[in-house]
Amino acid sequence: MDRHFWKGCVGAALLIAAIAAPTPAAAQFVTFRFAAGQEGGVWMALAAALKPIWENNLSTAAIQWMPGDAASNVTAIEDGDADLALGNSMTTADAIEGRAPFKKKHTNVCQLAVLYLHALHVLASPESKIETIADMKGKTVAVPAKGEAGEVVAQQILNANGVGGNLVKTVAATTAEALKLLREGKVDAAMVGDGVPAADITKLASEKDIVVVGVPADKISTLEQSNMGFLTATLQPGTYPKQQNEALAAGFGVQLLAPCNMLDRRAFNLTRVLVESLSQLTSVEKSIEDTDKGLMGADFGTPPHAAVGIVHGT
Repeated sequence: MDRHFWKGCVGAALLIAAIAAPTPAAAQFVTFRFAAGQEGGVWMALAAALKPIWENNLSTAAIQWMPGDAASNVTAIEDGDADLALGNSMTTADAIEGRAPFKKKHTNVCQLAVLYLHALHVLASPESKIETIADMKGKTVAVPAKGEAGEVVAQQILNANGVGGNLVKTVAATTAEALKLLREGKVDAAMVGDGVPAADITKLASEKDIVVVGVPADKISTLEQSNMGFLTATLQPGTYPKQQNEALAAGFGVQLLAPCNMLDRRAFNLTRVLVESLSQLTSVEKSIEDTDKGLMGADFGTPPHAAVGIVHGT
């Protein structure tokens, strides 16, 4: 897989084999605890959309979703407190390796699928004169709030470009809050994690001139070398209204996770229904439109569940 341009990488995820379903007499009604995101966020909206999809297509399944975030979700899978979870590949890779903030290696976390790819967009107002990350020194920048998918990435990017610590005045904000602050001129720049293209950023760029600031390729490469969950996202000219420059961004996969010891037929059937119904999720996250071009089985450092590897051609 070309980790530097995700559109058109790896072929579409196809179901090429089936696992025998249990006989009706052996069927059991199962409630799956699904750790998603924060109230009002995309992950919670995805969980709400997936619940009827699974329940309508799997007669013995019930979905009970609950709030969470990337770090707590992967630990919930490991500790047996959740049966399904959304995660991001960067954080999951840290958990598997036992890197901070995790205190142990997570050994029972497997990937069912990658739903879409997520990039940390770096946006600035033209008035700020910010053209590079280094130009943020002394400026006010909105960064992802605690629990947001890009929280750790933002700090790593600032540090890697020599403007970490107190060299930048940071304001923790959700995606919606960060874009509002940028729109109103209350911050010089905003670091916003979202799919590509992001509907909210498209809306902002159509209303107000913004600068899409690129992250130096060598800085992202350093992140990739330290964590398999990272990749380089290329924001081509025209990704957003009036964007004329190509910009690189640090990215990662948004995953559907499950315990590695989940029964094979359950893991397979959950993934089968997800693949067959993926188009129904594009109204929640537009970038899912590109998922059928090769992302569902991508390797970002999280082992695939044994029952679904064949789904993704591995």
